[in-house]
Amino acid sequence: KLEQGWIPQVLDDVGDILPRDAEFIIEIIEARDVPKVDLFIDPYIEGYFSILENDVHKRVSDIFKTPAKMDNDSPVWNFYANLQCSPPSDAYLTLCICNSERPDPVSTAHRLILSAQLVNNSRLLGTVRIPVRE
Repeated sequence: KLEQGWIPQVLDDVGDILPRDAEFIIEIIEARDVPKVDLFIDPYIEGYFSILENDVHKRVSDIFKTPAKMDNDSPVWNFYANLQCSPPSDAYLTLCICNSERPDPVSTAHRLILSAQLVNNSRLLGTVRIPVRE
């Protein structure tokens, strides 16, 4: 279940969304040694299928999101997602690890500096694209 007001941390353009004609189950197990970029590390994963068109990755599926694991640099999710589509053989499973931002008692100036580095109240830590093969 996604939090109300959640906006995905997606960097890819949106392409033609695949029809919901199948089930593609993905299991997100764990991450290790997530870099601490702030006072707290509250990592979560966002994932979706993308395809490469004219040297640009385009998202072609819905987005799933794991829960954030609070103050944990080696989170274990054991999370299942169902993207309900049949990805083409040239698709990529795109996984983004992000750090959820907590409100913390920092000065206004520091908060302004931080806000320039954030997108949608999250900080993208890294992305991996896994080719889909039939």
